[in-house]
Amino acid sequence: MLLFIERELKIAMRNWELVAVNILTSTALALTFSALSYFGGLIASLLISSYLYTHLLLLREEELGTLDGLRLLGRYEEYFGAKIATATMLNLLTSAAYTAAYGALSTGPIDVLEALYTPFYLATASTAAAAIATATRARQALSLFITSALSLGFAASVVRGGLDIPTAMAGPALAAAAILLSREIS
Repeated sequence: MLLFIERELKIAMRNWELVAVNILTSTALALTFSALSYFGGLIASLLISSYLYTHLLLLREEELGTLDGLRLLGRYEEYFGAKIATATMLNLLTSAAYTAAYGALSTGPIDVLEALYTPFYLATASTAAAAIATATRARQALSLFITSALSLGFAASVVRGGLDIPTAMAGPALAAAAILLSREIS
């Protein structure tokens, strides 16, 4: 799987401008929402970054035509695991940038667990949604719709008073479904 992760990082770094712009834009928006709470700003920044990184890592690859060759390898778990791991790493960069800016500008508390789980959840949800859209040969709008629905559920759970277990498991469950679906269709 390390070869797959290395490949994903190379794809991301070929588009380093998008990564940098994403971190800056996400942090700027997050600071606006951080007036409510650290977690509110974190979610705002990662909602943006998850969409952009997923487009960069999976949907753009489909446009380039390289995804079909990877499907032939039949190593779905490693392939999508690498996509999720790379999107999570990129989201962690966004999370770190926002957390540093928030820490420098605010005296409010920072929750390390939120700073680590939220990037993973949103990277998993958006990558799985993109995988379903590409496996079914649907348009990118389907990926954005699924990711938006999962993100809305995640944010609503947090607003209600904290992340609950069913919501926390929805993203990983969708990722498992995406792997199974892509195996069946390929």
